[in-house]
Amino acid sequence: MTHRHRPVPRVRSARRARPLTSAVAAASALAVLAGCSGSGHKAASGPLTVSSVFADGAFIPIGYTCGSANESPPVTWSGVPSGTVEQAVVLEDLDVHPVPFVHWVISGLPPSLRSLARAAAPTGAVVSQDSSGQSAYFGPCPPSGATHHYRLTVYALRHKAQLTAGTTAAAAVAALNSDALAHASITGLFSR
Repeated sequence: MTHRHRPVPRVRSARRARPLTSAVAAASALAVLAGCSGSGHKAASGPLTVSSVFADGAFIPIGYTCGSANESPPVTWSGVPSGTVEQAVVLEDLDVHPVPFVHWVISGLPPSLRSLARAAAPTGAVVSQDSSGQSAYFGPCPPSGATHHYRLTVYALRHKAQLTAGTTAAAAVAALNSDALAHASITGLFSR
């Protein structure tokens, strides 16, 4: 079962995060391998899971932020439920109020896909507007001195999302949430 709303994780010290990072990476790798059949097209049993270059509750590497290359991170997932017609990925800053700041919405991902490479979008994918109105990935970029929480979510959708490059961030996220067959998230941290 996937969670609709996750509590914001507490910041862990670097000393405590390393063993957890290794354990999460190993579990994620096993989940990905377990979820792949010979063709990679069948849904895995179990809940939808997601992983990236950062563990849940850990800091996001600077290369995926406004402080460096500002490239979209690689994302891997497994446990996509049968009946999934399309998939999407969203990155949101949970510390912007009253609603999260959307940094990235990519949809139009085929149901057989199980990963996105760094700074890459597969053929046919659509990048909708972020909260600043740009149809592109905009990496984490909190105010100087602040640590923000960034939720990376993979959605398994019941229908084609029909999102375009002109779809606003708010409309895109609302459409994905309303049509989600399942979704899974991890939350990373970043500060400048």
